Amino acid sequence: MQNITTVYIAYIWVGLLHALFVGVTLYTFFEKWLKKQHQIIPIVIIFMILAFFELYWIPMFSSLGIQIYVQDTTVQQHFGIDGTTNLVSVLRPTYISYCFWIGSTYLAYRIGNFILIKNQKL
Repeated sequence: MQNITTVYIAYIWVGLLHALFVGVTLYTFFEKWLKKQHQIIPIVIIFMILAFFELYWIPMFSSLGIQIYVQDTTVQQHFGIDGTTNLVSVLRPTYISYCFWIGSTYLAYRIGNFILIKNQKL
């Protein structure tokens, strides 16, 4: 059970790091442009960037022939795979991924607005 929890925590941690990175970077470099745009524009940009970060490695790994396997039996049983299952072909987006992206987008947007307010005070 501990290994399954570690897998989920790692996924959440990577998502939070992506949200932090995207929010800070977008609002730091494009602050003036984003202030002039409607609120939906940065939200869509953030969502697209986060989706890219979650998906770009799948076709890249597939085209390079890189394969990832899990040898822990608890993790294999929980996710319904075996030791010969290539995780690159299994890790496709699901409805949980989309929900997580929406949450990450919201977090990145809030972080970006926080950066925007802090930069205006300087």
